[in-house]
Amino acid sequence: MLLCSFHKLVSGLLGYLQIKLPSKSNCKVEQKSLKLLFKNGNPEEIHANSFDDAITHRYTCSRFQNHDESSIEHQQVISDALQILDVARRAPSGFNVQPWRAVMVCSTEAKERLSRYALAHNADRIRDSDCSVVFLADKECGREMSRFGMFLQEQDQVVAKAKNRKPMSKSKVRYTQALVLLFSSGYPIPRWIGAPFSFFVRLGVAAVSVLSRRRILVPSLSSAECWASKNCMLFAMSYILGCASRNLATAPMEGFNAGGVRKVLGIPKRFAIPLIVSTGKPLQQADTISGVEGDVSVSSPKHVYTNRYPMNQVLYQDKYGQDFTIQKH
Repeated sequence: MLLCSFHKLVSGLLGYLQIKLPSKSNCKVEQKSLKLLFKNGNPEEIHANSFDDAITHRYTCSRFQNHDESSIEHQQVISDALQILDVARRAPSGFNVQPWRAVMVCSTEAKERLSRYALAHNADRIRDSDCSVVFLADKECGREMSRFGMFLQEQDQVVAKAKNRKPMSKSKVRYTQALVLLFSSGYPIPRWIGAPFSFFVRLGVAAVSVLSRRRILVPSLSSAECWASKNCMLFAMSYILGCASRNLATAPMEGFNAGGVRKVLGIPKRFAIPLIVSTGKPLQQADTISGVEGDVSVSSPKHVYTNRYPMNQVLYQDKYGQDFTIQKH
């Protein structure tokens, strides 16, 4: 009942803001063949080691080769990074809203401007690397509900045709849009209204859960920035692992001044900046040391793979703190 009431409230809000569903969609859903994603033609033929290698060989690069902007090496890294970034867009997101953008900074002038607002050695990484990808999380994804509605309808038509069923109705699309606004808190209203409105919605939902002693199941809601950032990080991590699989080094960083980055790149205030990832070729190749797990230490001159906490201190079975009885093969 609570979700139904919220649906009615949001539907009225969408109508007031004149966010309408089109009668005929002109939004083309990108259709990619699985053969492009799985070069072997069959997903089952992809070996598990490919994923394991991408995880274990990934490390935070402390120093990059500084290629000239006109060099073949620089152009090749940029081309590979762009291709990886394009594939990484297939990362999962809540309701497939994809509340993210990315700015690839690759020219010498743009890297210099960006580096002014990076802290300590992060400035050197931005200047020396071939490119730095600035990931943006959309805190106001509700402003694009019209586009999302078209995208949703177009996507569902493909699925409906494949499964021989009726396409999604307009009321179902409206309901999905209402759920997106509920979970994302990205209401398409001015921030000075949206922030307190989001707070009271989250407070009301939490109160229902507490007062009913969780007999009424309601979702645990996040702030707009939290929801957008955790979705955006799936996109960023997909990019980082994609780079590792293609022998490109990366340095994810959060040591920067967001206001300055926003200024030099012309980023609208509706976007949070959770992460910047510098990308390129390492100045020194990593050396694998037998018996040591993890990624390359930023502070280690020999790029020694760093350890991770023991498995039994991090992973549990069935209940927090309970050790696994299942054995790894």
